[in-house]
Amino acid sequence: MRRPARSTRPSRRRRRSRRSPWLKTEITRIHQDNYQVYGAREFWRQLQRDGHRVARCTVERLMRELGTQGARRGRRICTTVRYKGCGARRGGP
Repeated sequence: MRRPARSTRPSRRRRRSRRSPWLKTEITRIHQDNYQVYGAREFWRQLQRDGHRVARCTVERLMRELGTQGARRGRRICTTVRYKGCGARRGGP
């Protein structure tokens, strides 16, 4: 059921729906300012340093909505190692 009073008056909307667009712009700004390498934890810490009280799960949710990801560092993990002589095997059972 749609509630017309909330949709027509911004002051009647829920706090989450009022705050999310503003937080999205902040996350986008921080993402651009930091060479697009910050992850959710770094975003959250930066918002805390700027004086904004935000839960980390909120930052993660908004990052998913924006399609924003931090840089992935380190070596790619390979779980399967192929045996080099596998294709050249002859005369096996």
